[in-house]
Amino acid sequence: MPASNIRAAFIRNALEFAEKISQLEGVRRIAIVREITTPMKNPEILCLVVTVSEDAPIKPIADAGRKLKGRMQSMPTAAGADVFLASETHEYLGRTCSYRECHPRAACQGSQCNGTFVNNDFHVFTLEKEVIQSSPVEVFPQVIIRSRIPDDLRRALEEHQKKMLPGKPVGKQYPRRQNTNAIVTDNWSNPNAKGLYDAQWPDEPATKALYEEGRQCGGCAFFAPFNEDWGLCCHRESRHNLETVFEHFTCPKQQETG
Repeated sequence: MPASNIRAAFIRNALEFAEKISQLEGVRRIAIVREITTPMKNPEILCLVVTVSEDAPIKPIADAGRKLKGRMQSMPTAAGADVFLASETHEYLGRTCSYRECHPRAACQGSQCNGTFVNNDFHVFTLEKEVIQSSPVEVFPQVIIRSRIPDDLRRALEEHQKKMLPGKPVGKQYPRRQNTNAIVTDNWSNPNAKGLYDAQWPDEPATKALYEEGRQCGGCAFFAPFNEDWGLCCHRESRHNLETVFEHFTCPKQQETG
């Protein structure tokens, strides 16, 4: 199967799954993470994060996850799927169980399932709180994009948003939490800022226009230079506040010196 068809199948299955379980009781949020949010041509596993309320029934979600895994495994190039569960406080709960009925099995890796249909195999895998809280793509209750994603996924999300919430645009959030400045003086402290610069602000024509007009960080009143190339953004209203940025970078809050 061509790489484009593989990715298309992954994206279609992800959005169909999200549409189905968004109607289930206790489902608060659905996000897509890992492989298909990157340019990987031949993804091997489809990963989604489902945030649930404390009293949400897990079995219907696990049933949908089991069927999703079956569809992925039946693809010409067999693939996998994982449905991760999280609490409303962004704590990782485990993966949905792959079995129709819950009873002790030698193959069970969960430490204490007890009929919950939650495979809490934390000794095998855990999902970082940062990934849960600031997932690259949120599908429900609204489509929100937090990082630079491939064009095929972006187009599919835009169509999904039109179908589910007509008239409401796709949300875009800059993931400040990924800033790792401690202090960095010779490189980007937030990889998402570098992603915007490398892609030349594909969804922000006004920001790109500032860049092309020469209104860049090096000439901003709130740029504190570390050296001839890098400096700290000190603009409290900028999404890049307290990040180390390139002098030729820019943002919507750029303010010329003087």
